[in-house]
Amino acid sequence: MNDLPAIELTIKDSAGKANGEIIFFFQQRGTDGKWAVKGGTPQPLLNVQAEAKTLSFEVTHHKSHGSSEFGPNVKFRVDFINDEELRLFKIEKDAVPGPGLKLTRAKKAGR
Repeated sequence: MNDLPAIELTIKDSAGKANGEIIFFFQQRGTDGKWAVKGGTPQPLLNVQAEAKTLSFEVTHHKSHGSSEFGPNVKFRVDFINDEELRLFKIEKDAVPGPGLKLTRAKKAGR
């Protein structure tokens, strides 16, 4: 988003069981009008379920930005499109499904 990182999703296989973490980067527009990443905290993936080309999981969620009080977990689904692209969906009751948020594989040095 805004030509800056918005989400970093790390998926690992530990003895045949999927796990990992997700970072939702906080973006803020500066006084110069330009967007900048102001941070993000890794959150462990909870209740991870993997099936074929789909991964579902939950993350804890604070009631408001900067609050220490938690609300209900937020549920997500990831569809694996190909080796370079995923689609992330937030699962909400009675929500109309959209195209999902396109995630692309980060290029690593030497790759």
